[in-house]
Amino acid sequence: TGMSVRDYLEHYDATWAELMQNQDEFSLQEYGERSVLTTWKVSYEQVKSTDPLAAQLLDLWAFLHHGDVWAELVLAE
Repeated sequence: TGMSVRDYLEHYDATWAELMQNQDEFSLQEYGERSVLTTWKVSYEQVKSTDPLAAQLLDLWAFLHHGDVWAELVLAE
């Protein structure tokens, strides 16, 4: 991601704190101290800040069936 380990950990901790504030929205208690959601959100936010169009593409792919995505959908003409 081009992010240093120190910056990643600081961002991870900040993201975890943000997610914990929204516990009614996300069920995080069963994950103990940390969660996969936090790790994913840190990575996603880094992609979004580096390349917003790539983040939009990830958003689109989140709604598509994992086994039924064809390359022609995203190829430029």
